[in-house]
Amino acid sequence: MNRSLPRSAVAIALILAVVPFVTAAGQRPVGAPPAVARTEYAARREALAAALPSDGVILALGGREPREDYVSFFQATNFYYLTGMREPDAALVGVKQGATVTWTLFVQPKEPSREVWTGNRVGPENAEAQWGVRGRSMAELDAVVDSLLRASAAAPV
Repeated sequence: MNRSLPRSAVAIALILAVVPFVTAAGQRPVGAPPAVARTEYAARREALAAALPSDGVILALGGREPREDYVSFFQATNFYYLTGMREPDAALVGVKQGATVTWTLFVQPKEPSREVWTGNRVGPENAEAQWGVRGRSMAELDAVVDSLLRASAAAPV
């Protein structure tokens, strides 16, 4: 008599083994690895800014969304280390002036028709609530970087 499990039972067992650590309600089940607190990401950004010798700008670019829909997206590790953000096509800009550092996260806007294919986006208006950093649209990044470059070129060395 054959006592092996049916293939459907094996498939269900495999699916259950790879269930993510966050439930549909967003709660972490018992035994899940601890989540990294937003304060930890803020401390990492501040440590990076403190390493700058004087006034300056930090630009960290997130991973690009793959053009092919069958290719999985993976966030750039350095960007993720500073932000905890998993959304593609984003950038973090830090401006240090004296002892003050201002951080801005440039993200893709919410577009429900596009999110059907790409997944939900937080959007600039919700970036601060989600990641603790002021948000702006990614479309504004070029103009902001240009203005920072012009300002630094005018400053005496």
